[in-house]
Amino acid sequence: MRKNAEERRISAIVPAAGKGTRFRSKKKKIFAKLKQRPILFHSLKALQNCSLINEIVLVIEEPFHDAAKRLVKRYRLTKVSYIVKGGKTRTDSVRNGLNRVGKDASFILVHDGARPLVNEKLIRRTIAAAVKFGASVAALPVKATIKVAGENDLVKYTPDRRNLWEAQTPQVFRKNLMEKAYGKVKGQRAGGRKCFTDDAALLENIGTKVKIVSGDYENIKITTTEDINIAEALLYKRKK
Repeated sequence: MRKNAEERRISAIVPAAGKGTRFRSKKKKIFAKLKQRPILFHSLKALQNCSLINEIVLVIEEPFHDAAKRLVKRYRLTKVSYIVKGGKTRTDSVRNGLNRVGKDASFILVHDGARPLVNEKLIRRTIAAAVKFGASVAALPVKATIKVAGENDLVKYTPDRRNLWEAQTPQVFRKNLMEKAYGKVKGQRAGGRKCFTDDAALLENIGTKVKIVSGDYENIKITTTEDINIAEALLYKRKK
């Protein structure tokens, strides 16, 4: 399977255009320091170091393009082929990235810029699953009991958590399937647009079966300033 994956051209899209409203800092979240280097650096470096990734398209708000270019140059992130502007939503941002990937790409990997602790094993697992099934998502089984609430915050029901998974990134898809999914959601705008919080949901929207790949508990998403402390502790543990 690994040999099969390596024969394909894989483009990575890194959405990093989120507002980061819960990250209470004057500095934009992805440029906040994690072990003396920007969060975004760690996310991009993991993809840079994976031999299966051929190119990286970074999606970020236009006012931060110069800062992103300096980061790419300083840390010699040579696989970053384009830096494109973010959209109003995550879906818009990833679409902007999809429009700039190489025409010869056969698979698209999407990874959040705010997930700096992703490791190469997880990247390779999601790629291998996508090669076999066409679409894959890294995810973890839900540990907590989940309640579905209705009117007045009254519990409607309690789903069986054995069937519940918390999605992460990377998420990997055949390029033609991803283009089809984004084409459909664009057509749905006139009739009331659905809310998609990850790319796997768009693939599900066109009937694609998405393979769940066992994620990593260390692959956390930086949401608040407190998450920086957690990430630093996890990085410290890796070095021991």
